[in-house]
Amino acid sequence: MEMEEGQLIRVWEHPGARRIRAWQSGHTSASDSLHVYVGRLPSGWWFAERASYARAYATEAVALEVAEVLKEVRDSWREVPAELGPDGRPTAPGWARRGGEWFREP
Repeated sequence: MEMEEGQLIRVWEHPGARRIRAWQSGHTSASDSLHVYVGRLPSGWWFAERASYARAYATEAVALEVAEVLKEVRDSWREVPAELGPDGRPTAPGWARRGGEWFREP
């Protein structure tokens, strides 16, 4: 399947896609919680996603730039784990739990 830069995609239609970075605005349990993700597709293309809408990009740098634009809709963002394992812990190292939320370890 060939892709074009900025092509609208459905991440769930790409088995093996991985979310690599994530940011959250609002509290996890709040109805106004919003997430922005950057990830990699099995094809090697990258994606930037907000609210289940994702677009494909050839490089990680462009996907990260687009993620910054997607975050402009709100002022307050914090990085959160992109993926949680079956035990509810982040799959990537470097995270610590404080209260009910995950934070990057210093």
